[in-house]
Amino acid sequence: VNLAVQAKSDDENLPLLPARYHVFARALEGAFVCFNAAKHSHGGIHLFLNRHEKCPEAGCQAQVFEIATCNRCGVAYIVGELRIDGQERFISPLKGDMASGAGSQRAYFIIADALPHANEDEDITSGDEEEDWLQYTICQTCGLVVEDQKLTCTCQSQPLKVRRAPFDGSDDKNMSCPACSTRSQAAVFRLLTGQDAPVSVLATALYTQLPPSDDQETQYLPGQGRKLLMFADSRQDAAYFAPYLERTFNDILERRLIYKALLEDEAARDGRLRLNSVAKKLLDQAEAAGIFPERMDYEERMGLMKAWLIREMTSWAFSSSLERQGLLQFKMVKPAGCSLPPPLLAPPWSLSEAEGWELVLVLLDSLRRKSIVTFPDSVDPRDEFFAPLNRPYYVSNLSLTDPNLKKRHAVMGWLPRRGSNSRRDFLVRLLARTAPELSIVERERTAADVLQKLWDSYFLAPQSPWRSRFISTLLDQAGSANQLDHAFWEWLPTSPDLQVWRCDRCHNIAYSSVRGVCTTYGCQGHLQPIDGGELAGIHNHYRHLYLNLKPAALNVDEHTAQWKAETAREKQDEFTRGVINVLSCSTTFELGVDVGSLQAVLMRNVPPTTANYIQRAG
Repeated sequence: VNLAVQAKSDDENLPLLPARYHVFARALEGAFVCFNAAKHSHGGIHLFLNRHEKCPEAGCQAQVFEIATCNRCGVAYIVGELRIDGQERFISPLKGDMASGAGSQRAYFIIADALPHANEDEDITSGDEEEDWLQYTICQTCGLVVEDQKLTCTCQSQPLKVRRAPFDGSDDKNMSCPACSTRSQAAVFRLLTGQDAPVSVLATALYTQLPPSDDQETQYLPGQGRKLLMFADSRQDAAYFAPYLERTFNDILERRLIYKALLEDEAARDGRLRLNSVAKKLLDQAEAAGIFPERMDYEERMGLMKAWLIREMTSWAFSSSLERQGLLQFKMVKPAGCSLPPPLLAPPWSLSEAEGWELVLVLLDSLRRKSIVTFPDSVDPRDEFFAPLNRPYYVSNLSLTDPNLKKRHAVMGWLPRRGSNSRRDFLVRLLARTAPELSIVERERTAADVLQKLWDSYFLAPQSPWRSRFISTLLDQAGSANQLDHAFWEWLPTSPDLQVWRCDRCHNIAYSSVRGVCTTYGCQGHLQPIDGGELAGIHNHYRHLYLNLKPAALNVDEHTAQWKAETAREKQDEFTRGVINVLSCSTTFELGVDVGSLQAVLMRNVPPTTANYIQRAG
């Protein structure tokens, strides 16, 4: 078939076999669960990827719930519409306008009876607003919802203890997960394919399979003349999707090039390179991929490479990062002549020397992942490239309390002022394994004591070898604060012989293990060792792209009715010449516009008629 498609009598005629491949992707409506395991033949819960309101198994017929999940820790949520029936409320899966929009009766419930302390570390990036997660009980048979009391129905099934979220999904920027204290855009997501993210996944996969253009004049353009035309029924969808696709594709391309640069260099494979050296290797890869505009000189290109690297190092978008996918480890260079703090080797910690060093690095990693590192001289942390976290971040013994100072300076506390933070939470969970006889109050007090000693007498003591790893800055009206020096971190790509661990609960990947305690905030799972073969066998969209993506630049623009005629012609001309690689269009683009040679068409929506489909595909 491929040979027949390429066979032409001349360039002006159609091929011998003008074949076109049409691929259809079925949209997911969500994930649905029946919890009524006692009525199921296999004795477990039922999971459905098609919509149900009642369990289809004979003898069950219980309420089916739509579930959502946290993209960091994987904890499950029930999401649905609250229906009022007399004096009672019932929850059922979202449908109609309620499924895509928001309403006063739309609700999210985390499936948890008790919640851990909030992570104070999140305050510097997300604010410190108090959130109420009120306790509710849901009947898993009829869907009755009652607030913090016993069920009044007669179903006699096991009740679900839940907490209602303070958000309803109308604004995914204000979402949070109390189980791991994650606060980020779309932190809790429903398993849907009708939004931008899954369409971006399909567009990325399709674009990377397109060959470069045969036209010699486009070979030297970014993207090498590749062309993908996309249709959306909504003008707003088409306009918004263009920058979204370009941003998400470039994020993937950056990480693919970073990993490729590390893997193809012997010193990098051994973990002997740091940020400045990695930037030089990365520049070579980026230039070979042709991603730079001709107007950028060497210094600008090198500055961009360092910006890519420092953003990756600070675990920006952690869930899709190279580190999270088990492909890249960051290792702080241990100072010469330093020794472990004696308390870590004695009860109640009773750690081995190797475990003690791993614990020290885990604590420092918690700072790196909150961007508390210095930036290279040529990179400004306030640049929009790092939005929405585009400001310097610092650590001090305790966080700031003055609201005005907190707006001016982002200072995280090594110790929490109230509740807990990443370091204290990890130590408390570690003590549960090294000294299970201690009460929770004793564990919290012991963890706080050792954190204070490490800060005062180990890391920041004037004569401590670790002092060189911290850069102090005097902040206006806020005193002295510290950042870790980015120059002391080594970049190590994973290899088949590198030992890694994976949490059996949240599936977090870790590069060290201290008594099997997971580094995810509040997680009660255990780290299990996995070998290189198991790691390579992990099926993940991002991991696959970081390993296999063919590097190619991508330039995306929109073509909708909002453009004036002259601007629309310019966009068409740039697309025809291969300057624009992907054109995101509304349906007005159907009407006889010449775009030259096209390689692929992607339709976001099923067209209303066969004629529309033929027009858009033709």
